[in-house]
Amino acid sequence: MPEDKSLYCLLFLTRRCNIDCTYCHMEHDGYEDMTEERLARAMKLFLGVNPNVCLHLFGGEPLLRFDLIEWILEHAAKHYADRNINYMITTNGLLLRDRYLDYLLEHGVRVMLSLDGSFDSQKDWRRTIGGDGRRAYDRIVENLAELNRRNVDYFVNMVVSPENVDRMEENVLFFRDLGVRRLQVTYELGAHWCEPFRSAYVRGFREVIEKYDGQAEFSLQYGPSSEPVLGNMTFIVDVNGDMYRGCAVVLEKTMPRFNEVVRIPNLDEQRDLTSFVRSRDEQVRDFLRRTRVAENDYKLLRSNMHLGYLLRREMFDMQAQRAEHPGQPAAPRPVAQPSAGRSPSAP
Repeated sequence: MPEDKSLYCLLFLTRRCNIDCTYCHMEHDGYEDMTEERLARAMKLFLGVNPNVCLHLFGGEPLLRFDLIEWILEHAAKHYADRNINYMITTNGLLLRDRYLDYLLEHGVRVMLSLDGSFDSQKDWRRTIGGDGRRAYDRIVENLAELNRRNVDYFVNMVVSPENVDRMEENVLFFRDLGVRRLQVTYELGAHWCEPFRSAYVRGFREVIEKYDGQAEFSLQYGPSSEPVLGNMTFIVDVNGDMYRGCAVVLEKTMPRFNEVVRIPNLDEQRDLTSFVRSRDEQVRDFLRRTRVAENDYKLLRSNMHLGYLLRREMFDMQAQRAEHPGQPAAPRPVAQPSAGRSPSAP
């Protein structure tokens, strides 16, 4: 969540998806899609708490329920015209074309396109459901080229896993050469970021920023305030009205205890969200304390928090060096290791 006074709300429109990503650990079957009634209650709840809200349209693949996207925007225009609402959609890009794209652009919906690199580098963990993976990938790249042609305000979210951390720079260059102007490099949530993968990620992350951020029209989006990601102060409404703080719902199969920890009362029972608002570090401490009873969940959560805090410190360091020496790359430094006896996930 951005460190400002706005409320960041993630709405699941469907759990169904047309691509099966191995790092998405949420259930896709056995759930009905979101309803207009639940959306109306969610919007009333969020916009009743704060007139400044970011509504993030999510799934599954949210464009599978484009009718709900239209309903949200029309409902907001009719009932909340006096509120400051920003819209974002996360999509794999397979359906991002023609009237869908036209409508999103007309209504100022910012696009986050999820793609992890070249076809060969990500084909094993992004499998098209019931179709030709190569053909689907080429369609996404074609749609991305159309975004560039039309100067759309979008960015690509590139997930890096421990298994392909050594290809981070290669994939960054792939997107740069593809004409992507803004790229967000992120680590796979819920993976076990042990050594040597943790240090390789931090080192690679710093190197690609120093080499390529600000080069020509290409920029890498990063900010220390966004880490650790699993400490985000985000409110989620699932398709069935279940609510969460944070983003653990995408890890429900591999981290069930953590999923329970971040759950808050259902949409039908919610009256006020303010009692659930925490700072990022407060959330991290609370999540770690309450997840400790589940060994696997705690191990994975701790490794993700550790990586997040290392990245936060690294980004602060880069910002400080850039401010002190404008135009000069920040000097590399060794990846810090936790001191004996101290939780590596502590701030």
